[in-house]
Amino acid sequence: MTRLLIHVEDETEETFVNELLAVHLISHGFESVSARLMGNARLRSHRDGVRAWNAVKSDWTVSAPPARTSMHG
Repeated sequence: MTRLLIHVEDETEETFVNELLAVHLISHGFESVSARLMGNARLRSHRDGVRAWNAVKSDWTVSAPPARTSMHG
């Protein structure tokens, strides 16, 4: 089974993923689907759209679960 973590920019996208998209994807075989807000999206003063890659990469590195490897063969 596959888990999917979707990084989003604002609360509207977070709600869409968690309440609508997750249900659809889980019914198609995903184990879990969840949204994660990137950066300071909840702070009204920081709502300015897409951020620089270095800031996103830093947030992603902290929030991403460790990669799982599998052996086929």
